[in-house]
Amino acid sequence: IFSMMDNLQKFNKWEPFLHLLLWGLVLLFPYIKYLEREGGYPESFPHELNALVFIMIPCYTVYFYGLKKRKKKITYVILLLVFTASPIIFEWTDSFFHDDTFRPFQWKQIFSSFVKYLAFSLFFVALYYVKALLKQQNTVEQISNEKRLAELELLKSQVTPHFLFNSLNVLYRDALTINEKLAGSILALGQNMRYFLKEGQQEKVSLKQEI
Repeated sequence: IFSMMDNLQKFNKWEPFLHLLLWGLVLLFPYIKYLEREGGYPESFPHELNALVFIMIPCYTVYFYGLKKRKKKITYVILLLVFTASPIIFEWTDSFFHDDTFRPFQWKQIFSSFVKYLAFSLFFVALYYVKALLKQQNTVEQISNEKRLAELELLKSQVTPHFLFNSLNVLYRDALTINEKLAGSILALGQNMRYFLKEGQQEKVSLKQEI
């Protein structure tokens, strides 16, 4: 069973690869789609790369800025400007990849780009909240672990080792004259208590020591 810290670390480790996979698929999808068609995909690779950049801009604006705890009004204004300006600027840059017959700044094309950017941004909203949930669960787990350690330290501080071992030594000595098996049990108890008080200071103990 993995702890929340393990899950969060794995998520942080694999998240960059998830981003690369997503954008790689978006970039290559048109070429894969037209793979069996004669002549292949008609647009150039720089054209698709330009389109990809303009998809990424609103997505990462939402992911790294829009979902943080900031002033909502300013955030909403910035997001509105990004989502409005990106399709328009894209239309302008896209015109460089076409001949004179291409007509940029058509409202249908701009609206289509806006919807596309919004759809991809929703994926990053979901990704952000999955990561936030893992962080929250990790924090709760850390607090729980710290509480257990504090309770253990309190319990250990309430036991006076010197008094305890002196008492066990007296019991062991008296038990030797009565029952050797009982004396052995008292000796084992003393050894276990010594181990607990010594190794209990450490967060981790090897399996060999435990056995």
